[in-house]
Amino acid sequence: MKNSVIKKSALSLLVLCYCLATSAQTTTVKGIVIDSISQIPLPYVAVFFGNTTTGTLSDNAGRFSISIPQDNSPTREIIVALSDYKLLKIRVAGGKTSALTVQLQPFDRQGSISPPDERWEGNPVYDLLYKAAKITADDYIPIGNPQTNLFDFGRVQTAASYNYIEGLRLRGGLASTSRLHQHLFLSGYAAYGFLDRKPKYHGEAIWAFNKPKYHEGEFPANNLRLIHEYDIYSLGEIHPHSQNDKLLYSFRRARGSLAYRRFSEINYEKESYSGFSYLVWANLRKLTPAGRLSFADNETGDISNNLNITETGFRLRYSPEEAFRQNRRKKKLLSVESPIFEFAYSLGLKNVLGGEYSYHRTEFSVQKRFPLGDFGYIDTSAEMQHIWTKVPFPLLLFPNANSSYLIENDSFSMLTAMEFINDSQYTVKATYEADKLLLTRIPYLEDLMLHEVFSIRGVYGQLSDKNNPALSGGLFEFPHSSRLMSHEPYWEGGIGVANIGGVLRIDYVFRLSYRNEKGAAKNGFRVGVSL
Repeated sequence: MKNSVIKKSALSLLVLCYCLATSAQTTTVKGIVIDSISQIPLPYVAVFFGNTTTGTLSDNAGRFSISIPQDNSPTREIIVALSDYKLLKIRVAGGKTSALTVQLQPFDRQGSISPPDERWEGNPVYDLLYKAAKITADDYIPIGNPQTNLFDFGRVQTAASYNYIEGLRLRGGLASTSRLHQHLFLSGYAAYGFLDRKPKYHGEAIWAFNKPKYHEGEFPANNLRLIHEYDIYSLGEIHPHSQNDKLLYSFRRARGSLAYRRFSEINYEKESYSGFSYLVWANLRKLTPAGRLSFADNETGDISNNLNITETGFRLRYSPEEAFRQNRRKKKLLSVESPIFEFAYSLGLKNVLGGEYSYHRTEFSVQKRFPLGDFGYIDTSAEMQHIWTKVPFPLLLFPNANSSYLIENDSFSMLTAMEFINDSQYTVKATYEADKLLLTRIPYLEDLMLHEVFSIRGVYGQLSDKNNPALSGGLFEFPHSSRLMSHEPYWEGGIGVANIGGVLRIDYVFRLSYRNEKGAAKNGFRVGVSL
């Protein structure tokens, strides 16, 4: 028995020694990849051992861990690669665990770039156009040295625009950086319309709890925000990723949907690397109709000068492994194939701080990209919205219209603002951007790298009797250009070509239903610019 115990102990010791020896022969590298200038973590960076097939990608927080059995060499080479950044090679000790903070250096985007045609090589006009395009795309200009500046000037794309209420509109603004204060960020703009001669303004004070590297919008945000604004507002046109006073939005088809809005809000936003985020808010809004828009009582005909709203609510958002590439003041979603789920609830508070209406509004949406390998991808989205109470038309639901001649995948190109009014609304959209389909196979066109684009968008809505001014009192009369939907959904389609000259997309869009409505736009061309 004693000899048996000794043998087992000896065997266990041999196994332990073997495991320790094996562990000692493994090279492990852990760490985080960051931008050498902004110090912001970089997600989805390729990290691999040189001359091997062993590699990994950094996660959505820029973290990575990689291991490989050690060979006879005392060191190992780690290679770190990401587009728009210089390739980095690092030597680490073999047979050990190393912890690294990898700083990738971005290419000099301020200088010239390789032109698409050798005839433009070294052409100062090409370099000038590139720099102008870059400033426009960045949308903000550092005031002073970009490495030490306290403020940025912007936004460039909204510096000048035009609408039928304000006429020529000029706008300028400032936004502070973390160099002014690590937690407190200030931003705002002033605007002036030469036709209505009314100054507009917007101001924000943000307390960032997580010490952003440059500005408060960096992922993951953890911000308490105060906002006060007085400006023009378009009912029925909500574009979360752009603003209606961009220069290219000046060419518009619709009138009768603009109002002056005085807006004050306090909100708190928290994002996380898990992909879950939330936003809670409380705000005061005062809408004053402008131009052809009016708030007329459907029983007495009396005109209301203002509509006062007090609202609170929250929005929940979830996107697994969500990750962003952070530029100076913009962030680009990288996890494009992960689904995005959103739920929002809004509560109107009557007799609270001047609020005139009590209401409940719920919204749920999901969006997903489906990759098709060499044949491109399809972006899809679906949304459900419902108003549960009796409210005047400015608080009802409108299909998200785009009255400009620009392409917005999230909106309806052929609808005018407030063309349809609902209190229940269901929306579906799909855009297919092809690759290696037809145009890339046609002689003389294949070198242009053009992409076909096909889109379809539909919305179906209903209006209950309680919110119909023809059937219920105490409401505002609908605008003359608005109508109710029948028992069929509204559909529109589009066929286009993208990547023209590397920056342009042109679509031919057309209505598939409600084509015979008075004043309805049946078809037309839309253009998109990607800088």
